[in-house]
Amino acid sequence: MVDESTNGTPNWTPTKNSDVSSNFASIANTSESNSSQNPSSSSSYKISVHLTGGDSSVAYIKSKMGDQNWAVEGGNYGKGEPSSDNYNSLRNDNGHIYYVYQDGRIEKAND
Repeated sequence: MVDESTNGTPNWTPTKNSDVSSNFASIANTSESNSSQNPSSSSSYKISVHLTGGDSSVAYIKSKMGDQNWAVEGGNYGKGEPSSDNYNSLRNDNGHIYYVYQDGRIEKAND
Protein backbone atom coordinates (compact mmCIF):
# COMPACT_ATOMS: atom_id res chain seq x y z
CA MET A 1 0.00 0.00 0.00
CA VAL A 2 1.31 3.49 -0.81
CA ASP A 3 0.63 6.59 1.27
CA GLU A 4 1.40 10.02 -0.16
CA SER A 5 3.86 12.08 1.85
CA THR A 6 4.10 15.85 2.01
CA ASN A 7 7.37 15.91 0.03
CA GLY A 8 6.16 13.70 -2.88
CA THR A 9 8.14 10.64 -1.80
CA PRO A 10 5.85 7.65 -1.24
CA ASN A 11 5.79 5.94 2.13
CA TRP A 12 5.48 2.19 1.54
CA THR A 13 3.45 0.10 3.97
CA PRO A 14 3.32 -3.62 3.27
CA THR A 15 -0.14 -5.15 2.98
CA LYS A 16 -0.73 -7.99 5.42
CA ASN A 17 -1.92 -11.31 4.05
CA SER A 18 -4.59 -11.46 6.75
CA ASP A 19 -6.11 -8.18 5.44
CA VAL A 20 -6.28 -9.54 1.90
CA SER A 21 -7.72 -12.94 2.79
CA SER A 22 -10.42 -11.63 5.16
CA ASN A 23 -11.58 -8.95 2.73
CA PHE A 24 -11.52 -11.32 -0.22
CA ALA A 25 -13.96 -13.63 1.56
CA SER A 26 -16.38 -10.79 2.30
CA ILE A 27 -16.17 -9.50 -1.29
CA ALA A 28 -16.77 -12.99 -2.70
CA ASN A 29 -19.80 -13.52 -0.46
CA THR A 30 -21.24 -10.11 -1.39
CA SER A 31 -20.85 -10.77 -5.11
CA GLU A 32 -22.56 -14.14 -4.80
CA SER A 33 -25.58 -12.76 -2.93
CA ASN A 34 -25.91 -9.79 -5.31
CA SER A 35 -25.85 -11.98 -8.41
CA SER A 36 -28.98 -13.82 -7.27
CA GLN A 37 -30.82 -10.49 -7.04
CA ASN A 38 -29.57 -8.96 -10.29
CA PRO A 39 -31.39 -10.29 -13.37
CA SER A 40 -28.63 -9.21 -15.75
CA SER A 41 -25.97 -11.23 -13.93
CA SER A 42 -27.67 -14.61 -14.17
CA SER A 43 -29.32 -16.26 -17.11
CA SER A 44 -31.37 -18.49 -14.79
CA TYR A 45 -33.06 -15.55 -13.09
CA LYS A 46 -36.39 -14.82 -14.75
CA ILE A 47 -39.47 -12.99 -13.64
CA SER A 48 -42.53 -14.77 -14.97
CA VAL A 49 -46.19 -13.86 -14.97
CA HIS A 50 -48.91 -16.42 -15.47
CA LEU A 51 -52.40 -14.97 -15.21
CA THR A 52 -55.32 -17.33 -14.75
CA GLY A 53 -58.39 -15.29 -15.66
CA GLY A 54 -60.42 -12.18 -14.96
CA ASP A 55 -59.60 -11.60 -11.28
CA SER A 56 -55.87 -12.09 -11.77
CA SER A 57 -55.92 -9.86 -14.88
CA VAL A 58 -57.66 -7.07 -12.97
CA ALA A 59 -55.24 -7.36 -10.04
CA TYR A 60 -52.26 -7.36 -12.42
CA ILE A 61 -53.34 -4.31 -14.43
CA LYS A 62 -54.12 -2.45 -11.17
CA SER A 63 -50.57 -3.13 -10.01
CA LYS A 64 -49.16 -1.76 -13.28
CA MET A 65 -51.56 1.10 -14.11
CA GLY A 66 -53.38 1.88 -10.88
CA ASP A 67 -57.01 1.49 -9.85
CA GLN A 68 -59.13 2.74 -12.72
CA ASN A 69 -62.30 0.76 -11.90
CA TRP A 70 -61.25 -2.02 -14.26
CA ALA A 71 -64.01 -4.29 -15.56
CA VAL A 72 -63.60 -7.49 -17.56
CA GLU A 73 -65.21 -7.13 -20.98
CA GLY A 74 -64.27 -10.51 -22.43
CA GLY A 75 -61.40 -12.80 -23.26
CA ASN A 76 -60.44 -16.30 -24.23
CA TYR A 77 -59.17 -17.91 -21.00
CA GLY A 78 -60.34 -21.48 -20.64
CA LYS A 79 -60.93 -21.92 -24.38
CA GLY A 80 -58.10 -24.31 -25.08
CA GLU A 81 -54.59 -24.83 -23.81
CA PRO A 82 -52.91 -22.11 -21.74
CA SER A 83 -50.76 -19.93 -23.98
CA SER A 84 -49.26 -16.47 -24.26
CA ASP A 85 -52.12 -15.63 -26.65
CA ASN A 86 -54.77 -16.02 -23.94
CA TYR A 87 -56.08 -12.64 -22.83
CA ASN A 88 -58.78 -10.69 -21.03
CA SER A 89 -60.07 -7.41 -22.38
CA LEU A 90 -60.48 -4.89 -19.58
CA ARG A 91 -62.26 -1.52 -19.68
CA ASN A 92 -61.20 1.35 -17.42
CA ASP A 93 -63.36 4.17 -16.08
CA ASN A 94 -62.45 6.31 -19.12
CA GLY A 95 -63.90 3.69 -21.47
CA HIS A 96 -60.51 2.60 -22.84
CA ILE A 97 -60.00 -1.12 -23.44
CA TYR A 98 -56.74 -2.91 -22.70
CA TYR A 99 -55.82 -6.50 -23.49
CA VAL A 100 -54.06 -8.27 -20.63
CA TYR A 101 -52.36 -11.42 -21.88
CA GLN A 102 -51.67 -14.51 -19.81
CA ASP A 103 -47.91 -13.87 -19.96
CA GLY A 104 -48.30 -10.34 -18.52
CA ARG A 105 -48.26 -8.23 -21.69
CA ILE A 106 -50.63 -5.26 -21.68
CA GLU A 107 -51.74 -3.67 -24.93
CA LYS A 108 -54.18 -0.82 -25.44
CA ALA A 109 -56.93 -1.54 -27.96
CA ASN A 110 -57.37 0.88 -30.84
CA ASP A 111 -60.06 3.42 -29.96
